[in-house]
Amino acid sequence: MAFAKDCENKLRRKSWSLCGQMVPVVTSYKYLGLVFQSGVEVSDLPKRMATERKVCLTRAYYAMRGFLSYTTIPLSIQTQVTKASLLPVATYGGELWGMCKTRCAGVQKELNKVMRTMVGIWQCADKRGSPEALSRELGISSIHEIGSGARARLWSKSPTLKTVLRELQMNPMKSKSETWVTGSTSGIKLYSKGVEGFPKDFSLMKPEDLCTKLRNAISEDEKRKHGEQKVDVAAKKSFTVYLQSDYFATRAFIDQSVGCLHLAQGVKLLVQCRVGGFLTGSRAKHFSGLVDSMGCQSCRRDDMKCSLPHILLRCRMWVNPRKTMFSKLRHLETAVIFDSFNRLPVGSQTAMLLGGKVGELRFEHWLGDPQSVQEPGFKIVAEFLMSVYDGLKQHIGESMIESRGPKGHGNLLNLAEPLQESEEPLDLDLDR
Repeated sequence: MAFAKDCENKLRRKSWSLCGQMVPVVTSYKYLGLVFQSGVEVSDLPKRMATERKVCLTRAYYAMRGFLSYTTIPLSIQTQVTKASLLPVATYGGELWGMCKTRCAGVQKELNKVMRTMVGIWQCADKRGSPEALSRELGISSIHEIGSGARARLWSKSPTLKTVLRELQMNPMKSKSETWVTGSTSGIKLYSKGVEGFPKDFSLMKPEDLCTKLRNAISEDEKRKHGEQKVDVAAKKSFTVYLQSDYFATRAFIDQSVGCLHLAQGVKLLVQCRVGGFLTGSRAKHFSGLVDSMGCQSCRRDDMKCSLPHILLRCRMWVNPRKTMFSKLRHLETAVIFDSFNRLPVGSQTAMLLGGKVGELRFEHWLGDPQSVQEPGFKIVAEFLMSVYDGLKQHIGESMIESRGPKGHGNLLNLAEPLQESEEPLDLDLDR
C-alpha cells in the first residue's frame, strides 16, 4: 500500500510483480473488513470503520431478529447469544476507532435497537425507555466502554509487539494533529483522572488490568454525568429511578429464570417495568385517536392516571390477580417487612414490587434462594404482569398490542411519571 501525491499515476507507469505474479494497481481494496480507497484521507479511516461496524451490526440484527423477538425464549439465553454473536461484530476494530464517544454513537444506537427487541420494547417506544438502564439490566456494556478498553489494552501491550506499532509507541511522532498513540494516552488520562485506585503511571499496568479499570471508570463516569446529557427527559428520569431504586442489585433474576420457560414473557415484562418501558393499551390516544380519554380505560376511570403504580396496585380490572400476588408475597416475606411495605407510598411500593430498595427496606426473598423450595418474589410479580398483559390484549385487541407501526402502538408507562396527590398508601391486609 502506497501513500503519496499523485500516487496512482506513478504506480501505473510500472508493472509490479510478487513471486512471479502480477500485482494489480487498484483504487479500492478491502483488508480486514476495511475498504481502503484512493483519495481518502488516512485520518478519516477510524470514522469510516465505525460507520462500517454500524452497517454490519444492522445486517446481523435483521438476520437474528426472529430469534431476538421470540417471547418464549429466556432473556438470559438471548443476552448470551447477543454477547457472543453481535457484540464482536459491533466492536470489531475498536482498538483503532474506540475511545471516541461521537464515533461510537451510531453503533450504540443499533445496539440499543437489539436490546429493546429482546425485551419487547418496539422502536416506537424509543424515547420512553432508558437505554442506559436497559444496558445495565442486561449486563451488556456500551460500545464506547468496550472500544475504549480494547484501545487501552492495545496501547499497553504495543511495546512488546513485533510490529510497526511498537516503533510508533516507542518513538511517538511530533504532530499538531492527534495520532493514535497520543490520542490513546490523552484518552486514558482523561477517564482515569480522579478515579480512586487508578495509578498515575498507568504505563506500568498489565494490559488486562488497564482495560478492566478503564472500562469501570468509563461506566462510573457515564452514570455520574447522565444528568448533564441532552437526552429525552423521560429516559433520563427512568435511568434516575433505576439508580435510586438500586435495581441493579437484583438483576440476577434474569439468570435465575432461565429454566422457567413459562415465565419467559413475564420476565421480559418485568424488565420493561424496571427500565421505564412497559407497554400497555391504556391512554389509547396513540391508537390514532381511538379513545379520547386520558384516564384508565381498563377500569373505566377517567379521573385516574394510568401509570405503572395504578396498574400494579389500584386498577380494578386486575383485582383477582393482584390478590393472588399479595397473598403469595405475604406468606413469602416476614410480617415486619410486609407491614413496613404496607405503610409506604404507592411509588415506593411499586419500586419494592419490582425488586427495588426503598431506604434500607427491600424484599428479602425477591430473588431465588437455591436452598429454598419457595417461589421467589420475582416469579410472583412476573406471573401478575403476564395476566395483565393477556387482559390488555383482550381489552383493546391483540393486533393493536402486537403492532409495530408508528400509529399502532400502545402507551409506555414511565416509572418516573408523577403520582396523583390522591394516591395514598394502600392497606393490603388480606386477612380482613
